[in-house]
Amino acid sequence: MARAEGSADRSALLDEDGSVRVPARLASPLFAILWRHYRAEKRASGGELSPDAHALLMALHRAATGTPSFAPETPADAPATVMLGMGEVAALIGCTPQWARRLAARGDLPDAQRVGLVWLIPSTSLDAFRDERQEDPRGESGHSPTR
Repeated sequence: MARAEGSADRSALLDEDGSVRVPARLASPLFAILWRHYRAEKRASGGELSPDAHALLMALHRAATGTPSFAPETPADAPATVMLGMGEVAALIGCTPQWARRLAARGDLPDAQRVGLVWLIPSTSLDAFRDERQEDPRGESGHSPTR
């Protein structure tokens, strides 16, 4: 049976101790799936991630964005970047999620990145976007439709 081009040998993904290696090309879509699931669970039950699960999500995020795992000048307890989905962005800037996705796709939201099927933006970049809009209420992106 022939394998599809680009598919990985399953035995190469599984280590002897049972841990799984995630190929770099899959880090981004896997992160997006797990992040959406976590957000849905948190909304439904208010539960928090275990420290191990949080570390795994952060490692996937670093792999997806090409951020090195450890940098000598970065303390181990540095705060993680909070990524916001377009629903959260829309609520914060007063528009619909569809309009927020359009702003991200056009490049109007700084540092917005598509991860799988979702758009994410660092909260610090959204703050900068909001500050810029307050200085110039017209903004470069034109009007911002509200709900």
